[in-house]
Amino acid sequence: MGRSITAAFILLLQFCISHSQETQSLLVAASAGNTSEVQAILQSHNKNIDEKDSLGDTPLMRAAYNGHVAIADMLLQAGADVNTHNNEGNSPLHDACISGDSLMVQEILESGGDPNAQNNDGITPLMLSGQRGLTKVARMLLAVHAQIPVRANDGKTALHFASTADNTDIVEMLLHAGADVDASDKKGVTPLMLAARDTLSLCMNALLQAHANVNAQDADGMTPLMEAAASGNYIGAQKLSYAGAIISLKNKNGEDACAIARKYHHTDVADFIADLRSEK
Repeated sequence: MGRSITAAFILLLQFCISHSQETQSLLVAASAGNTSEVQAILQSHNKNIDEKDSLGDTPLMRAAYNGHVAIADMLLQAGADVNTHNNEGNSPLHDACISGDSLMVQEILESGGDPNAQNNDGITPLMLSGQRGLTKVARMLLAVHAQIPVRANDGKTALHFASTADNTDIVEMLLHAGADVDASDKKGVTPLMLAARDTLSLCMNALLQAHANVNAQDADGMTPLMEAAASGNYIGAQKLSYAGAIISLKNKNGEDACAIARKYHHTDVADFIADLRSEK
């Protein structure tokens, strides 16, 4: 009796070890893009296709992150969970957007990937595509009804993320699809304020053409013009002033845009704003 129990235990232990090694092999093979190894493992009987590593990633997530479309297709055909989440709350579609591979995004969407999945920070695939400037991916997500008004935990929308990426196409795409140009996050920051911080100011034109509020103030009293002044964005300061920015507005520290520009040693911006003041 005792021997039979021991033998059964040993067999069970051997099975668990074999199963664990096989799962680890599947994770490694999916990460490395080893198609033949993945295929061989999938054809075996002892497999858990959705088993996770210490970060909560599955073989599908590893394939998505590394852009291995053929392997992702194999895993999905074998029944991999397309909407699982790792420890950070990211789904395979999040990972595909992080990789920037539009073919991978298409593969996952066609397999039922949720375009509105949110990770632990409330970030959606559409937000990631905007942040990373992935025009084709953003278009694909909008085509399957990715929700534009969804907000991350900090209150930011997809338009906030896109406004930091210098990708006018995505900003215009979101605005055309109904994004709120003046949406503010939990600190009162608007997309135009974020765009004003960027010295290239590529997104600013699209936001201004959509009649973004140039005199909006966040929780600290900062306006888009003040943000441009703080970052030394001379071109942005010009665009905002011509769009009707009020140069006399002050933040909660009692500083106007000119004072802020001088504080951060952006003399050209400070002189420009001072000249505007003298003209008035």
